[in-house]
Amino acid sequence: PRRSELSYDYSEINIADLIDREDIAVSMTHGGYIKRLPVSEYRSQRRGGMGVTAHNAKDDDFVEHIFVSNTHQEMMFITNFGKVYTMMGYEIPEASKTSRGRALVNLLQLSPGEKVQTVLPLPEEREGKYLMLATKRGLIKKTPLEEFASIKRNGKIAIKFMEEDELIEAVLTSGSEQLIMASSEGDCIRFSETDVRPTGRTAMGVKSMRIPEGAYMVDLAVVTEGCEILTITTHGYGKRSSADDYP
Repeated sequence: PRRSELSYDYSEINIADLIDREDIAVSMTHGGYIKRLPVSEYRSQRRGGMGVTAHNAKDDDFVEHIFVSNTHQEMMFITNFGKVYTMMGYEIPEASKTSRGRALVNLLQLSPGEKVQTVLPLPEEREGKYLMLATKRGLIKKTPLEEFASIKRNGKIAIKFMEEDELIEAVLTSGSEQLIMASSEGDCIRFSETDVRPTGRTAMGVKSMRIPEGAYMVDLAVVTEGCEILTITTHGYGKRSSADDYP
């Protein structure tokens, strides 16, 4: 009779292998609550339809980010402190349409006062891709995405800056994009990504634009071929203009 027992080596089982690959809609509120829903929950409607409740936020909260991903795609969370965290799609709690979701402070090891500014679904192929970071005081930094291949639960520093500064935006680029930045005074600067040389994770970056005393940078965006620029003020005024108007 056989004396040895045949069994699985459970140490070699990856939890991801047990999760079905499913398209999901991820939503996150300004107050830091996040959840996922199957995309199938959102059925197509005709013009004039009432829509469905996607995220039932608190009275003083509102949805700030919503995007489509899948359970096996890695998400990058970039905070105002210049740190980067990652989670897989299946690690984001699934909740009903009327739920407010789960607080990010219970999922990521955020410090007091630290807030997620941007969520980026990451591509599977990272070679030749860059993470472009912009700060409130006008610093811009470009780091190869490969440097963020392995991130622990307590996160990794993506950029260093002075205490009075903070990160405002992060975008993924291909290495040859056109970028535009805007200040609180309504000024914009457009430049080629190739003007910013790649640096390591702990570098501070370079000055993107000279701004007057009291002003600060508010946004960073990628300019694509034939796109238009939509500018919106805090009092609700907006205008649309051609990207060609920003040489």
